[in-house]
Amino acid sequence: MSAAMPYRILVVDDEMRLRQVCRRVLAPEGFEVLEAADGREGLAAIAAHRPDLVLVDLMMPVMGGMELLAAARERFPDLAFVVITG
Repeated sequence: MSAAMPYRILVVDDEMRLRQVCRRVLAPEGFEVLEAADGREGLAAIAAHRPDLVLVDLMMPVMGGMELLAAARERFPDLAFVVITG
């Protein structure tokens, strides 16, 4: 990872506390952390910011994680996802 171009990680979860924890862990390591509160926001953030990795919860209002994965895979087939769920 270069100091000029940090990896961009999008955290998509309806729980603000979990998004904040991810930011507190990842940002000090040099990652740029973006957040979205549901799948629809996440899909828009993917299109706008082109993250390197998406951490996504499964159970969310508006658009769940599986719907987000399906929609994003059609538009961004090379994007990496990690499912985070309780």
